Amino acid sequence: MKLKFRIQRLIRYEFWPFWIFYAPFVPLWLWHSVRLRSFTWFTLANPKMYLGGFMNYSKSEILEPVNEKYKPKTRFFSQRPENLEFYAPDFQFPFVCKPESGERGRAVMVIDNQQQWEECFASLDEPFLLQEYVDWQQELGVFYYRFPSGKSGISSVTTKQFLTIEGNGNQTVCELVEDHLRAAPRRNYFQQKWSNKWNTVLGKNTELLLEPVGNHCKGTTFLNGNHLINSEMVKLFDQIAAPMNGFFYGRFDIKVKQLDDLYSGENLKIFEVNGANSEATHIYDPALSLTKAYSDVASQLNLMAAICSENKKRGAQPTPVLTFLKELFSRV
Repeated sequence: MKLKFRIQRLIRYEFWPFWIFYAPFVPLWLWHSVRLRSFTWFTLANPKMYLGGFMNYSKSEILEPVNEKYKPKTRFFSQRPENLEFYAPDFQFPFVCKPESGERGRAVMVIDNQQQWEECFASLDEPFLLQEYVDWQQELGVFYYRFPSGKSGISSVTTKQFLTIEGNGNQTVCELVEDHLRAAPRRNYFQQKWSNKWNTVLGKNTELLLEPVGNHCKGTTFLNGNHLINSEMVKLFDQIAAPMNGFFYGRFDIKVKQLDDLYSGENLKIFEVNGANSEATHIYDPALSLTKAYSDVASQLNLMAAICSENKKRGAQPTPVLTFLKELFSRV
């Protein structure tokens, strides 16, 4: 990777490791730990979710109560079947394969053809989901919350730009990838994925979608979409979340055909719901300052603590520290 990209990725906080970015919030976490008398107070955010939805929770269980009209076709498998043809006729290429308890985009793949499916199938070693691929370009993260006492709202909306290169009539796909801040770190992956075009000159103004998975770690650009929040959107997500008993805090990852669907609910598909580990991902907008991002993170943590406090007063109990540590170290 070029030196200029290495420097940019050191300077721009959106590329910092998770633990470095969040290190300044340890005192705030400790403050809420004292107030709520628990080091695992955050697991109270969603009492009916395992560990509050902080880690190792079931994606399929969270999605299960959501109205079918809002869900892409999804199948859960607790283990890899012997025959890789098991998905037919439920799914046609392309479709999505992802771990049942994966986080931050880990191991999410869009399967375009039989060869990719065979390679993915051979590597499956944990419970997983197959999901219909929804070919809509408007992908968003909507952070929804509701207090047990009734108040609800949306604290963050993230719009996404998928990783795409644009040809200039002079450079090959290889050269364009190597000259792209977000694509260059995954050069070897893209060389394998686009081997048939790797040394082809991309025509002027011709776009190539390198990565259809909308995760930051896969090169997607996250943008601040908070201007889209209004009472109609909150009302829609109140309706969507109503059957989700015990869910109070988390992010809906969705696709819509057009932005107006955020208010009508038409042509809206929820492909994942995240719990206490959710981030208000608009903070990774390259235009946001670190000061603004940290201010929004602090507000989000305070919001979660307020919801946890209400849940505790209503009888919910945080996950015991030893149980939480056991789960945490099982991932190492």
